[in-house]
Amino acid sequence: MVGLTKEEVSSYKTAIARTGPSAPLRHIESIIDKNSLILDYGCGKGSDVAYLKSKGFNVDGYDPYYSDIDLSGKNSYYDVVICNYVLNVLDASMEEQVLCNILSKLKDGGRAYVSVRRDSFKEGVTPRGYQRYVYLSDYPSFEKKGAFEIYFISK
Repeated sequence: MVGLTKEEVSSYKTAIARTGPSAPLRHIESIIDKNSLILDYGCGKGSDVAYLKSKGFNVDGYDPYYSDIDLSGKNSYYDVVICNYVLNVLDASMEEQVLCNILSKLKDGGRAYVSVRRDSFKEGVTPRGYQRYVYLSDYPSFEKKGAFEIYFISK
């Protein structure tokens, strides 16, 4: 996602507007310290960012299409990075780059929670964009529910 132009990113079509937090965020919200500096990496339309801010969290949202903030000076900056459903809508060739970008934004001792879809969906190109199943065998599963799985990455 970092280094891509808006014209190169078609996954934005899969972003949805929600009135409340995403399901993965509801499962990790209680373990995030309110004093943590948080990055929502691939925030889409920003529903989770808005929700966290309304609850008093200090959070930035990054999305190459909707919220292209400059993260270049923010290496080793965040305590927590959340990344919900991003990898499912990106080509597998981009997965390592995204995970490296997430790790680079974490402070030493920081934590990332990367969620992927586990519900049924058509894999491949759809009218709303590309979707694929993702399994992160190099990282422990933090929580697995019917519709999603959250992986835990620490630095």
